[in-house]
Amino acid sequence: MTATTHDQRRLADLSVSELVAIRMLINGFSKIEYWICQHAAMLRSEARNTQHGGNDPATEADVRVDVCCMLRESDPSFDPRSENVMAKLDGSRVLMPGVATPEVWRDAAEPDLHALSDMRVCHLFRGLYEHGVERDWGALARIGEISVEISLVHASKAHDGA
Repeated sequence: MTATTHDQRRLADLSVSELVAIRMLINGFSKIEYWICQHAAMLRSEARNTQHGGNDPATEADVRVDVCCMLRESDPSFDPRSENVMAKLDGSRVLMPGVATPEVWRDAAEPDLHALSDMRVCHLFRGLYEHGVERDWGALARIGEISVEISLVHASKAHDGA
């Protein structure tokens, strides 16, 4: 589920309060990425310790991370009877080596990013911007809640008989 709007907004079109909301979202996503990395390491460690003392190569645990972005309650489109989902992301990509390093914003579609030029964006936020809300800054400012579900997915490896 991704947000689609007929009046996609650019960064320059946003109000000060919307820019503040986006800055807070960027900071929140950076903290979420850190938490995901820490929690995934803990889950993997626990899985290794509970599987025959961690010495069984036939079983490996992988981490699944689902991130869901919901509409803020103060938004006129908020429906208390609905989930109000604006975007869903696969957060497990942040666990890949080198991905969870925030970077300075670079976007050819938005060459004048003076309002965010001091911000470092993380992989999750960039994924939300590019794919979740399809580069709609106004949609980003409407996000009020982020939920993260992290779990282990156990996969069995076949022995190669060697």
